[in-house]
Amino acid sequence: MSSETEIIRVMMETDDISSLIKLKITDTLLEVRERLEQDSTIRMDDNLLFLDSESFEIPHKSEANFKLKKLITNDNTIYLRNREYPINYIKGNLKLEYGRTLNPNDTEIIVADNPVFTIENKNIKSAIPNENKYDKEVKFNSKENWENKINLFLNAEAEMMNFGSIGIDFSINRDENQQVEKNYSCKCTKVPKMTLKFDKMKPTPKFVEDVEKAIKSESIEEFKEIYKNFGQFVPTKIILGGTIYDVTESESNEYSEQKNLKLEPKIGINSGIPGVNLQGGPGLNLDGSNTNSASGEKKYRCQIGGKPQGSENFNEDEWIDSLSDHDTWKCIEFQNPINIFQLLDGNDYLRDLRKKVYELFGKKILYSKVMDFNCQLDYGEQQVVKLDLKGKICKTIKNKDAKCSVFATVVSDDKKKNDFFNCQIYHPQDDIPRLIINCYQRNQKSRTPNNLKIGFMIIGYDVDFNNNTLNDDEMQLNVYHQDYQNPNDQELEHEFKFDFNFDDVNSFLGIPVLSKLNNSNNSILIGHYFFKNGNNIVAKVFSYNLRENKYVKLPNCGFQVLTISGLPEKTIITFKKRLMSWGKYINIKDIEKCWTDKDIPKYISVYSVYSENCGPVFLKQKKKEIKLKHADCKCKECPFYKNRPSESNVKCTYFVSNTSDESKSHYNLMQSAVRLSN
Repeated sequence: MSSETEIIRVMMETDDISSLIKLKITDTLLEVRERLEQDSTIRMDDNLLFLDSESFEIPHKSEANFKLKKLITNDNTIYLRNREYPINYIKGNLKLEYGRTLNPNDTEIIVADNPVFTIENKNIKSAIPNENKYDKEVKFNSKENWENKINLFLNAEAEMMNFGSIGIDFSINRDENQQVEKNYSCKCTKVPKMTLKFDKMKPTPKFVEDVEKAIKSESIEEFKEIYKNFGQFVPTKIILGGTIYDVTESESNEYSEQKNLKLEPKIGINSGIPGVNLQGGPGLNLDGSNTNSASGEKKYRCQIGGKPQGSENFNEDEWIDSLSDHDTWKCIEFQNPINIFQLLDGNDYLRDLRKKVYELFGKKILYSKVMDFNCQLDYGEQQVVKLDLKGKICKTIKNKDAKCSVFATVVSDDKKKNDFFNCQIYHPQDDIPRLIINCYQRNQKSRTPNNLKIGFMIIGYDVDFNNNTLNDDEMQLNVYHQDYQNPNDQELEHEFKFDFNFDDVNSFLGIPVLSKLNNSNNSILIGHYFFKNGNNIVAKVFSYNLRENKYVKLPNCGFQVLTISGLPEKTIITFKKRLMSWGKYINIKDIEKCWTDKDIPKYISVYSVYSENCGPVFLKQKKKEIKLKHADCKCKECPFYKNRPSESNVKCTYFVSNTSDESKSHYNLMQSAVRLSN
């Protein structure tokens, strides 16, 4: 063995971990560090520092000036210590106690002006990431394409991605003669140095005071000002380190009669975090040129964290080495974000403030979905359908404070003109709601498969502020619910009177709700229609027994109404008469012209004008039209059979919900599509 090589005991100062390793005593500590990084016991990383003979830490940047032999004790041992980082300095320098705001227009995350919470150091858990470095790359040519590939670009734990840090701004430019196609490739090199997890975050007194004032004023504008001053969200997990983005843009022009795609990479824009150094050229407006054909390539670099380097002489190894100094760290990932109003927790008073906030925000569409459903029902048979619920809504719908209600609609495209489907809500106490599907068939012996589209939406209070819905507060939703329980009542229909003004709403929709299923209601169609009583709205609800083929007394049930207000105009449409045949209909295109989403189920209810009784009437929604339908009554004694009312003043109220589920709401799009680099 060389006299310069010895067996050295390498020992952790506090963890009672040691390893015997053959080392060259004339090597510098920087060279020894490289050797210890390969040892499976010690697993040397930037969090471990060498100790000199007097137990003082040797800074990482000074290791090249120290020889190993200066550290060896009399018993041939050297000591290592886990570095203690100045958490207070990191909190202040990177503004970790401040909220953030996502600008949806240019996908940039901005730090608020005021701190929104405080946290004690003992409630911050730090850890060293398992990976020292990792690279990802995606290619894209539009904002939508970029967002679709976010999950490929990032690992499964990613919650956020800050597009603004690399300054990619997407916009569409139309040109009838020429199409400019721009393709982008983005390579990301991340060097995580530390993970911080937050617990027991306390709202600042100033934030609580402003919330109290806003609640007292009942002004949404006050809450918008709070978002402006304190941000929209805070992360509960942060990754510190450095990131390099290398963006390559290629461009080609060709004549076409299609829309042009204009993308503007603005490298050098303010990323919203103090001290961020963005390398690269100034903001460029790269819209289409007038040449017939061209091709070219431009490259941009964005550096976040580490020692600043010029883009032309960039040395990745030197940049990575510079990240050994915690002064060069930046926030490169924000994970597990929460809305700032979720900080109102920890005691009953704060939780009461939080409840008042989401109640002032009003009820929202928490979740909506369109399901394809195939069924084959015997006449009189019902189908109980499980709702396709995914994500946080599964927890929210069980939260009684959210006061969730379900509204649903069914679309069939069968060829049997006299058949129609009926939908009711089945919501047992303390259980997840489901749907009940019944089918009325004129030919009762027919039993053919049916392909249905079922749309449903869940309306309730956004108790976790997942939707950040102050951005679309023009539309206001209210739900009214009444129960009907009168076993001695033999009436065939019941009037539910609701306390809202016809002139104050754009539309209103109703649906029956059953809390129990039994023999008395397992083959019952429950229908309804609305009419005006003065300026108030009344719902008449009736029931038809498929097995007995007649109208019967209404079973015990509930009835809920959704009102929609704040829209530019009422969403009420008149049925048209057919020119060459009997019956009335509504052309779906007359509804869809006002909405961007086509070919999705519409939520509809019958509305009778001038307090007229339009009698027991059902709706049949097909892909291209909506029709009024009647069920044959074989008793020939009930008033419905003897006095069939006029349909001359029957209209339809409707509402079209977006097909997106909760992941498409503004705030959750931010959560699922964004991994922050600033």
